[in-house]
Amino acid sequence: MEGWGIHLVIDGEVAVPLAVARVERFLRHFPALIGMRRFTEPMVHQTQDGCAGIVGIVESHCSVHSRGTRVWIDIFSCGYMNTEKATRGVVRLLRLTQYRAKVLQRPLPAPVKERHDFSWVGR
Repeated sequence: MEGWGIHLVIDGEVAVPLAVARVERFLRHFPALIGMRRFTEPMVHQTQDGCAGIVGIVESHCSVHSRGTRVWIDIFSCGYMNTEKATRGVVRLLRLTQYRAKVLQRPLPAPVKERHDFSWVGR
């Protein structure tokens, strides 16, 4: 794929809700599996009904969010990524029972023509 990056998004299901330890292990080891390099330690937080985690990689980031048996994974790389290998790795490491994967090529087609003012954010 050509462009400024690849964004792999996966929505899935697991048989047993993900534990913080499994998400942390995934975020620690997955980047190397797809030839990427971590520059942060995984940060994972237990929520009321699941967990959320992220790890910074030199190429961008990987994140996992879960709620019950539902799981959402985002992997963004500013460079090349073998999306088939990445998808297989996610399915295997997180033990997804069902999933749907979508690859977005950056930049997205047709730039947004409207200008939105987000200056209120953080105030």
